[in-house]
This record gives sequence, C-alpha cells and structure tokens, in this order.
Amino acid sequence: MNHWVRGAVFTVCALGLLACDDSTETGAPVGGVMGQGGMAASTGGMMPGGTDEGGTDGSGGSMPMGCTPDGETWDTVRPTVETYCGLCHGDSPAFGAPYGLLDFDALITGDEGSRPVDRLVARMRIGDMPPVGQPTVPAADAMALLDWATCGANTGTPPPGPNPGGFDVTRPIFAPADAPPADAAFVEFRADNGHIPADVADQYTCFSFRGPGDADRFIRRFEPIIDDARVLHHIVLYEVDEGVGDGTEVECGSNLSAAIYAWAPGQQPVQFVEGGVTTSSSRRYLMEIHYNNSAAYEDVADQSGVRIYHTAPEGPEIDMLTVGPDGFRLPPMTRTAVEGSCAVTDSLTVIATLPHMHELGVSLKSTIKRAGGAEEDLITLTGWDFDSQLFYDGEGLRLEPGDQVVTECVFENPTNRLRTFGPFTENEMCYNFLFVTPPPASRRCNENTADDSYEPGDCAPSEAVDVAGSTLASPSEGSPPMATGGAFPRGLWRLVDYTLVFESADIGLAILDLDATTIVAAGAMKITDDGQIEFDVSGEINAVFAGGGGAARPVGLSFAGTVVEDDPATGTLRIATDCPGEGEINPTYTYADGRLTVYLPFMEMTTGVALPVFERVE
Repeated sequence: MNHWVRGAVFTVCALGLLACDDSTETGAPVGGVMGQGGMAASTGGMMPGGTDEGGTDGSGGSMPMGCTPDGETWDTVRPTVETYCGLCHGDSPAFGAPYGLLDFDALITGDEGSRPVDRLVARMRIGDMPPVGQPTVPAADAMALLDWATCGANTGTPPPGPNPGGFDVTRPIFAPADAPPADAAFVEFRADNGHIPADVADQYTCFSFRGPGDADRFIRRFEPIIDDARVLHHIVLYEVDEGVGDGTEVECGSNLSAAIYAWAPGQQPVQFVEGGVTTSSSRRYLMEIHYNNSAAYEDVADQSGVRIYHTAPEGPEIDMLTVGPDGFRLPPMTRTAVEGSCAVTDSLTVIATLPHMHELGVSLKSTIKRAGGAEEDLITLTGWDFDSQLFYDGEGLRLEPGDQVVTECVFENPTNRLRTFGPFTENEMCYNFLFVTPPPASRRCNENTADDSYEPGDCAPSEAVDVAGSTLASPSEGSPPMATGGAFPRGLWRLVDYTLVFESADIGLAILDLDATTIVAAGAMKITDDGQIEFDVSGEINAVFAGGGGAARPVGLSFAGTVVEDDPATGTLRIATDCPGEGEINPTYTYADGRLTVYLPFMEMTTGVALPVFERVE
C-alpha cells in the first residue's frame, strides 16, 4: 500500500498483499506457500514434532480397542513405573503432574483412549516421558511396560531417550558435593505463600530478596527447597540491579541479565569446589517460580525456594558472564536461527555453563573461535526443554583475550503470533550463563546487532541510529481521532509508537486478526527552525489472518524536504519533498503532552491511516 501524494508515491508496503518491492523473503514458513505479491503466507498448521497427549501415540501405533491391562501382572511392571515416573506421578502427584501412576485401579479408570494408562503409552512412544532431565527407562523395561499396557499389542518401539541427566549435550552435568561446606551459614529465599488458583494451569510468580551479611560473603552452594511439590514446576534465581529485597511478591521479568541458579525436577544442588560468588546485603535477587496446577488444587500456599550456603571469602572469586544475542524477533510459523558474538578481553576459566532459552528453543551452541583461528566447542545442546535447565561442567576450559565466543540458538515458532526477545516466558532468550573466574570486566558480552535492527532510509536524519528505539503495537480498525494541531517545538524527535488504523479489518484477500497482528517499528524525525524536515520510519507488520495463516512485510516511510505551510490551529502541514524525489505531501498532526502524532493516509486495495508518534529528543 502507498502514501499517495502529488508528484511522488511513498511506499509503505504494510502487508504482503502488494508487490511493493523485490526483497527476498527469509525464514520460509514451515508448511508455507507463496501468496499474492510475493507474500510469504503460512497455513497455520503445526510445526514438525507437534503432538497431543491423547489420540494416536505418534510412534506408528495406537492403543488397541477393548484393552484392559492385566491386574495380576501389574506388580511385575509397577517397579519400572515407580522408578522412572514416580518422582512426579507417585502416590501423591508432584511437580505439576495431574495424576499418579502407581495405583492400578486409577490407571484404568476413565474413557478408553484417555485413561492414565493410555496417556502413559502415548507419551512413552513419542519419547518425551520421562522428560528430559530424568533417567531414561532401559529399553527392555520400556518394552515390557508397553507390552503390558497394550495387552501385548505394542506396535511402536520407543525412540532413544536423552542422556540421563539432560538433553543431548556435549558436556557433563556439574555434579554437586554430597554435603555443604562444614563452616557455611545459610539463608533461605522462600515464596511468600505462593498461590495459584484452581482454574489456572500455569502461573509465574516472582519474589524479591537481598543477600546475606553486611560484608562480602561467598556463595558456595545453592540447593532447592521443596514445599508444595504438587504444583512446583521450576525455580530460577536471578541477580538483578534493584528490588525491594524483603521477600515479597513482585512483578516478574525485570533486568533478568544473570541467572545464577535454576532448578527443575531432577536438578541437584550446585556447589563450587573452591571459591564462590560474591554476595552481601547490598545485592538484590529475583526468584521466579513456575507453578503448574493442572490437577486444580484449591489450597495452594507454597513456600518453596532456594537455600544459599555462604562463607567468608576464600579462594577464587566466581562471577557470571552472560553471552548470546538479544533484540531478535521470531516471525509466526517459522524456524529461526539467531547468533551473538562475544569478544573476550580477559583471561577466564569456565567453571560451569547454564544454557537458557524459553519455550520455543530447539538448540543452543556456543563455540570458541580462538585468536589463532582454531575452533573449540564450549557447549552444544539439542533437544531443548524449558523445564529442565541444568548446569554443565566447564571442566576448566580457558578463554583468552582475542578469542570470540559465538552463541547460536535455533527456535521454532508454531504460533500465529510474533515472538520477540524479552524477559517474560512468552518472550524468548538466547543466553549462555557462564560461571567464570576471575570476575569479568563486564557481566554482559555481545557485540552483535540484532538482524532486525533499525536501518535508516535514504532520507533519514543523520542522528537517526543514535536516537531510534524499537516500538511494538497492534493495528486497529475504524477511524482515528481527528487531528487537533498545536504549536510544537522544532528539533530532533524519536519514534515512540507506530500503528496502522485500517478502515476495516477485512482487507480483501483476508480478514485481519487485529489482536494477534503486531507491528514493530523504529524511526526518527528532524525539523529545523528554517523548516527543513527529515522523516524516517522503518519496521515490519506481522499480519495474522482470522481464518489462519499470515504474512510478514515491511512498513515505513522515508522523505525529506521543506515545510512550506504549518497551521497549528488545524494541524495541517504542506511539505515540498526533495528526497527520494520531488513532490508534495500533506499530513496532519496533533501535538499534546509532549508527543507529536502524524497522520499519514494510505490507500490501495485497502485504506487507512498510519500513525507514527514522536517524542522530542533535543
């Protein structure tokens, strides 16, 4: 779609409905087909590997109809279930499990196809139970259990499970000592009666704490405190820049730049052989707990948490170095790889490594590119599971000045929504948290600019890159408010909001799902006292269609010229352009509360108004 002006046409290309440019599509959607105008249209189907607990089992076979496993031989396979499933599915379900698996009568209760025994078969056959992070059932025991559960009609062979202790990974788990240091004191960070309602399946709750002692201490050991195991799913402890520090519940997702401990069922305590991480009462920590209440318990008042053992400083000081990219975006229905690079400036020894992604992660790989040209694996992890975040042994690996640590994450986004980098679980991260000694000069190391970073157009102000910040919004339909004008100061402005108001969500080819569609943009504008104007907005709309599928296409506008007329009473501008070509553009505007909103109508196949909003920088 275009801004139509006398003498020039300024391209907006807000949707893939028009062949507005010849740009090459990247990240082809899984199962996608090419739509009109070069639009990458997705079908809305599941990503590879999608599954369900019910129905077919995904391994080439299904439960035979009329099968009721033999109660007399249950005792021969029950030890296998208790050993490999009992941690969560025991006599009293724990860690978010909705039911136990150790009572024979309960196993066969319910409608055929959805009984606990049917679900056990389905999950074992697709290989995701026991979950990553738990010991794998030996093949002979697994086959015996499946033969019993299917009345001898097992038609699928369980795929190989993950390595005991977690994932397919190139480094061993960071093993704890059996007992904490004898001279250590401890402090407990506990949830303040964390509650999850019976009608909520998943909830993330966070609490703020301060470190122990007035003087510096060394954290020598972290270990989990398990209270209400029925609903406890995982715990992550972050060191953050600020917080109330009194143990009360706070909002999650603030400055989560350094995870120093993570626990999920099966994760052992973490203890350093020598030395420790510095702590004191001046340090602030955020404890994030994921609760899962699939069983709809009504009496949850949890006090789980983390116990920290600390001693007087002795031995090497250990600190966290966080490597990996940020600022990335994951378009709907795509498989995307993102990469970040860290230039090492200090001589460091890697003690342990904690890879960290969220729910869309597939794999993470950190590679050391030595100054001399050689490459060495720091860690490679495939088969990512958000609920099993483990520490792995750095085995004394050395990082030297001149080395580069390149971290790549692969994500699969099976949804119709754009997912962006960020601290919340519905966002994504690609971090490798490294415990290193001595402490690095900076805890964060990443020289890369995100692939989707703002690239100013030909007519942008020279200061655009320095002042532009990313915005995220959803479009709307109908009529925007009328422009009211107002005398606004000249100077440099940065974009703080950008959206499109469509006359109708029905854009001809499809109907937009306005709530699911997102627009990311950045930009800047400069107007001088003598009327010279430079205007630049660049971004992307990730359109989601109500009937399924979607499209991702550029949005934006770049022009420069001279303000010929400005009427603050009516909010009208007349601009003679000389970039990218000679012409005239007649936007309207509203200036209120320090913000300048510019109204830019568009028309072609569909009509509406683009609304960039600016705040003055100088």
